[in-house]
Amino acid sequence: MNEIQNLPQKIVILFIMFAFGLRLSYLLNSNPFIDEFTTIFASRAILQHGVPILPSGLLYEHGMLFTYLITPVIAIAGQDMLFILARLPSLFISILTIPILYRIGQRWFSAWAGVIAVALFVFSPEGMVWGGRARMYALAQLLILLIAFFAYNGSRTDSPKFRWLALFTLLIGLLTQFGMLLVVPPMLAGMVVVGIIGTNKQTRFSLSHVTPIIFLRQYYREIIGLGLVLAMAVFVKRLGRPMGMSALGSEGASNPFIVLWETVAYQVGIVLDGEQAIRFLARMFGMPHHQWLTVLAVVCLIIIIITPPIIPPINGGDMGGYIPLIFLWLTFGLTILEMITLLEPFRRNPRYLVMVLPLFYLIIGGQIFILSRRIEIFQKFNFPKKLNFLVLIGFIGLQSYNTWLDLTVAYHTPEPAYNKAFQYVADHWQTDDVVLTMHTSAAALYLNRIDYFAMQVKADQFLLNVDEHAVSTMTPVDRWLGVAWVGTAPDFNQIINEHARVWFVVDTIRLPVYYRSDWLAILNSQMELVWTEDEALVYRTKPNRIPIPTSPNIKTNVQFGNVIRLTGYTLDYNQITFFWLALNPIEKDYTVFVHLRDEANQTLAQWDSQPLQTMYPTSKWQHDELIIDPVQIDLANFESMANLKLVIGFYELETLSRLPILNDDSGEDAFSIDVVAPCGGRAVQCYFLTK
Repeated sequence: MNEIQNLPQKIVILFIMFAFGLRLSYLLNSNPFIDEFTTIFASRAILQHGVPILPSGLLYEHGMLFTYLITPVIAIAGQDMLFILARLPSLFISILTIPILYRIGQRWFSAWAGVIAVALFVFSPEGMVWGGRARMYALAQLLILLIAFFAYNGSRTDSPKFRWLALFTLLIGLLTQFGMLLVVPPMLAGMVVVGIIGTNKQTRFSLSHVTPIIFLRQYYREIIGLGLVLAMAVFVKRLGRPMGMSALGSEGASNPFIVLWETVAYQVGIVLDGEQAIRFLARMFGMPHHQWLTVLAVVCLIIIIITPPIIPPINGGDMGGYIPLIFLWLTFGLTILEMITLLEPFRRNPRYLVMVLPLFYLIIGGQIFILSRRIEIFQKFNFPKKLNFLVLIGFIGLQSYNTWLDLTVAYHTPEPAYNKAFQYVADHWQTDDVVLTMHTSAAALYLNRIDYFAMQVKADQFLLNVDEHAVSTMTPVDRWLGVAWVGTAPDFNQIINEHARVWFVVDTIRLPVYYRSDWLAILNSQMELVWTEDEALVYRTKPNRIPIPTSPNIKTNVQFGNVIRLTGYTLDYNQITFFWLALNPIEKDYTVFVHLRDEANQTLAQWDSQPLQTMYPTSKWQHDELIIDPVQIDLANFESMANLKLVIGFYELETLSRLPILNDDSGEDAFSIDVVAPCGGRAVQCYFLTK
């Protein structure tokens, strides 16, 4: 009998050993997550300044306490061991979470409930991934667990020590991951409800205690403490200048109460969109390793609700685990509800749910424990006494099998190898080279320099000096290094033309998200892919490229409908480059045609394509965007021919109907460029003028 009683502890020890090996293996073999570079860069800033002040002047408050935690190991780490040592604190924190999770499950429910929660955590891909990365999420998981434990006990006992421990741990948590703010209202609701329904003699609350006057009088110290904790956390968050906000003390950021409110309010917005909520939940709970657990949790909850308890209460005043289960469901369930109703869509990231997953696993373990005790009524049918043990072991085995595929995928899915990419650039660097990337902190770690922050789409979230209160002379720079922002394809093209050799580092995941097709067309025509591994891409300017001009040699003012204007063109060698301006949104995809005609208006050659070699259809053009569109025209076969002309226009492929030109006098809705002098060698050497 003692062997069975001690078996849960032995299984937990085995789980700890397995979890340590799994997380260590992931730590040693995975590429750094993109945000790990920023964390390490902020840690180096702490070594220099004592606080994580980045070169841009920004206080990097995101995960601040975790950044301080890894700073001692960063101080002794060489470049080769940098990420391995920086990840070790997360590894040990994740391992420490296991016995604490088991102990809470054992205290609230039973030892086997704790084993179930531990098993789910150990085999979860999220536990493995964040337990092997230099980011704050493993620490956030541990802190949420401790806050819940202290808060629950604080609502169940007369002593205030647990409530103060919860407040202190909450402060640490908010300075580790500000997203924990989302858990505060649900946890407070759980504390009040649990205190009201508790039957323990030590219960702190009663119905009379929740009347406003009595409640404020008895708990005013804790209420003031909570207010101070929240104000401090919000103030630190504001020091980090959330997206679109100006520096404290600047115009529009002087009223402290407005500043603190705006820091929270910019993330909040009531968005009641059922379809969007389902998509968000599917990203977390629709994964195979969580899908059946979610169904199991809901089914068990329904059974527990509709069937009354038929066994005597255990665990003192916890009513057989019912009270902690109510507390967990309120905390976890209301947090989910908040995310799908009260947060702006851009804040609905499953990553922020990772920190509350241990609570979800405790719910599963607790509900299975409660239902397994109800099975005891069937003992008259001679079920063996070890039935519960066998059921629980079978559950753990089933979940382990069910999770293994997701765990394997997470283990083998590579993060873009920016560490190797920038090391390649460093190994092949030449004097006067310049580098562009959206990942400036990684460039700084490996190159000790970065020339341009390159991002075309959704760049505001990564920039400073873009808010309405910014001084007009301040130009947008990236949030980390403070380097100049390159946000348009023409600017990208100009940088390529101004420097002998340019590097561009990106990855296959972000390239189609943050860059439009006009950028990609310049990238593909002016640069070559020189290195790639694990989704990371390193481009370098081609040595024998045909440069794309940055401005037209000949200016025009030809308008196609009310949507496109040809502002000019440049003819070089066998390439004509058009400068299109999008006047309004364009619903249709038009094809550009270029005809080479003789003096009898006979077409000698023809080039038809959607803009930028089909890469940037007109329906994707942005309002007021300048599109540089080079078209390759081979004139080698037309030597010593005079009176040639190029005829240019747009047509709709399905109907062949042309986009009309305003004030057109050609009779065919086309714009022509005439040869006005003999070519004398090659037609490409002729001088073209607008008609």
